[in-house]
Amino acid sequence: MVSLEIVTSYAEFLRMKPLWDELLQQSGNHTVFLTWEWMKAWWDVLRTEESLHIVIGRNRQNEVIGIAPFMRKTKRLCGIPVSYIMFISSGNGVLPEYLNIITREDKKTEFLNALMQHFFNEKKQWDVLRMTDMRSDNGILGTLKDFSCSRCSYTAREKGQCIYTELPKTWDEYLKSLSRKSRYNITKKIKEMSKEYKLEFMVLDNKAGMSEVMRKLHELHVKRMGDKGMKGTSLTRQFWDFQASVADEFLKNKWLILGLLKANGNIVACQYAYAYDNILFHYQSGIDPTFGKYSVGLISNAYMIQEAIRRGLSEYDFLRGQENYKTHWAKRSRACAEIIVWNNNERARLDRFLYCLHSYKAKLARWIGKD
Repeated sequence: MVSLEIVTSYAEFLRMKPLWDELLQQSGNHTVFLTWEWMKAWWDVLRTEESLHIVIGRNRQNEVIGIAPFMRKTKRLCGIPVSYIMFISSGNGVLPEYLNIITREDKKTEFLNALMQHFFNEKKQWDVLRMTDMRSDNGILGTLKDFSCSRCSYTAREKGQCIYTELPKTWDEYLKSLSRKSRYNITKKIKEMSKEYKLEFMVLDNKAGMSEVMRKLHELHVKRMGDKGMKGTSLTRQFWDFQASVADEFLKNKWLILGLLKANGNIVACQYAYAYDNILFHYQSGIDPTFGKYSVGLISNAYMIQEAIRRGLSEYDFLRGQENYKTHWAKRSRACAEIIVWNNNERARLDRFLYCLHSYKAKLARWIGKD
């Protein structure tokens, strides 16, 4: 028997940190994007009209066996208010990965069953349950299929791949895993640039100078995006306010890695990453496009991977996206997933119609592009 309680108070959420940390350590979903620090930073900076809806599950002994880090949000579709339940930090373009339910592995099925039963019993309280930015092997879909959905409909689909590589003990071992052409290019580019500039790679791991480096990362990222004619949330002030908050919290826990490539003392590339649970998560980079001919992105990536190996990390995760540079360094991938459950009411049916219409238009655009 699992009893559930709903946390809606921010003050109560703040008090949850020790409990959150302990359960996350016990879970099989141990990722930096599920940490209390990540969730709090998102809530403090990017929350607009959302309200907390964190579901806590306890067993008969009153032990916490699961936390569902949800929030509520109401959006207007064609003037009609639609109520959503979704993961905290999903949306607003910050691109978290591996969001999930936090639960003890031995109690996972028990908690998921109780959670789904709760939502089906409280159908008047929500229209759409939207779970995005997850790993495809999250276990939720199997539980969902076990429940009667005669009064609900749902969809599950893959949404991109996270590219990653396992790291050996040494840089030389890692280089041997790359193609001969890749090894040659790395060595060649470093030598070419070293002939004209004094190259230096350093990792900032203290508070001093962090704000200046974050400003430089922002500047280089915006400059490169502008040169490529690209748009996105990462160009907004809110995005960088959020990153500054995350960086400050993660630095305290020694989860932050800021890699800087300097040429004659000037920063020409920044690597912004998180080191957590023996994995380096490559989150953002900034590259000075005026040094494009030297491939400073490639050079700084090489040094960053060396740094991860030096720290004894076991994996380098480039996260979601099919950019060509990622497959230069890594060949493995994990599928990301989205699960959406629609209630049986007019508001949910409107959302489902618009969702299907958007999916159809996207498929049509891809089909036309191939023609």
